Parts: sequence; C-alpha cells; structure tokens
Amino acid sequence: MQIWPFKPRDEVAETLRWNTDVFRAKAGEQRIALRTAPRREFSLDHLMNDQEYAAARAMMREAESFLVPDWPQSTRPAAISAGTSVVIAMDTTTIDLLADDQVMIWQGVYQFESATVTSLTDTEITVDQVDGNYGQPRVVPLRAALCPEGLSAERQAGGIIRASVDMNVYENRDLADTAFDQYRGHDVLPTCPVIASGSFSESTAWPLSDFDNDVGIPRYIRQRVSPDNAFRMRWHEFTRPGAWALRQWLHSRRGRQKVFWMSSWGKDLELAADIGSLDTTVRVYALPGITGVGRSSAFDIEIKATGGTRYYRQVSGLAVGPTINGRATLDLTIDSALGTNQLLVDTDRISFLRCARFNSDTFEMNHQAAAGVTLSVPCIEVEIP
Repeated sequence: MQIWPFKPRDEVAETLRWNTDVFRAKAGEQRIALRTAPRREFSLDHLMNDQEYAAARAMMREAESFLVPDWPQSTRPAAISAGTSVVIAMDTTTIDLLADDQVMIWQGVYQFESATVTSLTDTEITVDQVDGNYGQPRVVPLRAALCPEGLSAERQAGGIIRASVDMNVYENRDLADTAFDQYRGHDVLPTCPVIASGSFSESTAWPLSDFDNDVGIPRYIRQRVSPDNAFRMRWHEFTRPGAWALRQWLHSRRGRQKVFWMSSWGKDLELAADIGSLDTTVRVYALPGITGVGRSSAFDIEIKATGGTRYYRQVSGLAVGPTINGRATLDLTIDSALGTNQLLVDTDRISFLRCARFNSDTFEMNHQAAAGVTLSVPCIEVEIP
C-alpha cells in the first residue's frame, strides 16, 4: 500500500459512521448495533506545488489502497536517529496505537518513512527500524484506507494547486470506555461544553397522526406515549486528553444504540428550603402557570451544589407544599436521602435528568491545529430501557 504523505492544509474533517437499526413503538424502542467499531473517513485538503501534485496523481494511478496518516493523533517527539529497535519517547495514553501497528515518521513530503511498532508503554514506543535521521519529526499512526472518489484539484494563481481527497478507513477499533459515572444502570454525561458563541438548541413536540377531510374539525392522535424532546449537543475540546475522552464517549454510544443520562443544565426547579441529610422530600417553588411539572409521577432530577457535587435522584411522588414568600411550592419525594445537608445558599441548580441517545449514526469531527476539535450531534430523549 502507498503512503499518502501530504500534510493537510489547516483542518482535517473526520467522519465516524456507525450503523444502528432502530424500531420505534408507542411506548419505547429497540436499537440493534450493526457495527461495533465505526467506519472512518478523512477529508483532506492540500496545497501543493507542481511536483507534489504530479506525485499525488502518480499515486492515484498506481495504488489500489493507501496508508493514510491519522493526522489528528500525530505527535512531535524529540529528534530520531537511524537504527533498529528505535525507542521514541512520546505520550501514548491518548492515541489509538497498539503493537504491530504502523506509524509514519515524517519531516516533510521529501523525508518520511513507515515503521512497525514492536512494543509500547504509556511514555514510549519501540519501532523495528528507522532508515533516516530526523531533527524535527512527527510520528503519525497509519491507517489502511481506500480512496473511492479519487483526487480532485484546482490550479490557482502563483503555481499553487489546491487538491482534496476523501480517504475511507475500513479497519477500525472499538475505543469504548467503561469509566463513566453510572445512574440506574446507564452512563451519565457529566458535561457538554457549547462551541464558542453557539447555542443549545432544543424542541419538544408530539409525533401525531392527523385525520382531516378538509370539511370538519381535524383530529390528531398521538403516535407515542411521550413527546419527542430533540436537542443538539456541541463540544469544543482544545486538549489532546479532552479530544480522546470525547472519542471514547462516542465509541461507547455506538451511534444511536446506547442510551445515557444527561442533565438539561438549566435551573428547571428552584429550591425553596434546605434539604437535610436524612430528608427524602425536596421542597421547590412551583412552576408558573402549571400545577405540576409536565412529567409523570416518576421522573429523575439532578441536584448540583455550588462546589460541583452532583446528586441524581428519582422522584416517585409530587404533592402541593405550603406557600413561602407568597409563592406556591411543591414537595418532591425522592427515592433516597442525599446523606449530607444541602443548603439553599449552596445549591447551584436543580435540573431535570433525562434518558437520551444520539439521533444520528454519523459524527463529523473538525480538527484544527490551533483551535482544537469541534463536534455537533443531534440527540433525542427516549424511554428508560
């Protein structure tokens, strides 16, 4: 296989694709993952001179498959000298790399080579052989890939050629992690940073079947017992550990298959009285214009303290409380006490906790050298499995 040695211009668009069969019914749904590890696609944009473009065209003519560098996981180690069983000091804890994998040692399109990883630890890798000497190298994992759409290019003024390719990586690993917080048998998503000045978009609507003969009053029948609460989550990770944790979270979901708990991150309910360590009742102010909270008698909440501690509890009952400061209150019965005193002044928020899943099997991650990785994913609330 031919190495594709051309460094991307400034951004790498990486697409992860799972495949999930989803069967929705009136009171729930069934989800079957048809692919445990995603297929990956790298969209690479290059600026080339005439000779580099000639080389790229020659590779397209000769090669049936490629070894494409996984540029988002590249590392800059110290200088590397030629030899056998060469040890390269580098952090491997946030890289998808195993023994017998191939890496590219790269210092430019005129100086690069591949090597096989014979062993690795958290702080170094050992490769079988290095032929050249590299003063400022990059070490990049290599992935076997196909290029079904070929090479496309535009010639621009000044002898600059803008070329682009889509490389489809067909052998991938499942990078799922199991070290997530758990609540009622499912993982909890602890944070969801919003990208820059973006927003957290959300909609709540009932899926309806309508009957209308254009003469009488239309009739609507709800297709399911709960509404479609759809929203979009956004991430912007600036560090390699953050990007790696995000990748592990995505793999752990397997596209649309696995559900997770997530907070609304809003101050949905306002605490009206301190919560004692043994209390199983949480008193909150009633919402304006409605006697309940718009949910069934059993629902889940997150109580977040100002210090960052989070408590997840199921609410099994709801009753009208006394009037406090001229405002109506509700008493929420929770399934267990917090075990510690939670004061009004030390409470950041009480949010509805919902069981959700990703509403897409395709995830587009944009990697930029100076701006981290960004990702936007549609989600939907579902019934608790």
